[in-house]
Amino acid sequence: MTNISWRKATEADREFFRRVHHGSYRQVIEAIFGWDEALQDRLANNDFDTRNIHIIYKGGDRCGVLGWMETADSIEIGPLYLTDDYQGSGIGTWIARDFISRYRGKNLILKTLKSNERAKALYERLGFIVTEANDKYWHMQYAG
Repeated sequence: MTNISWRKATEADREFFRRVHHGSYRQVIEAIFGWDEALQDRLANNDFDTRNIHIIYKGGDRCGVLGWMETADSIEIGPLYLTDDYQGSGIGTWIARDFISRYRGKNLILKTLKSNERAKALYERLGFIVTEANDKYWHMQYAG
């Protein structure tokens, strides 16, 4: 896929991140927990501050966000959200593959809500396997 890139987010990107977070996640969260705007604002702000957030571009347009957290023994991928206009376009797959290739050889992990079957299917196609499940989340690890 051409013209796709990502760069480290700056403070000027915080509101864009919050909008993409809410737009991408609202339906899934609302179905499980109900939607509390103030709580979701706090959670999005926490992710922005702690998850090494990057802004995804298609050409010159901001179209999504990617984040991750590194620990001594793993890299936990997420969030990966796209704006409505770019969902289903292959950009999420392209970004995830690019990330995996950059960090090949590292212990790549993630979690996704059990109600988000679309995300789980994407990660399985990319080589992740379920290592644990609870009532809310699939915990996955790259086994590619």
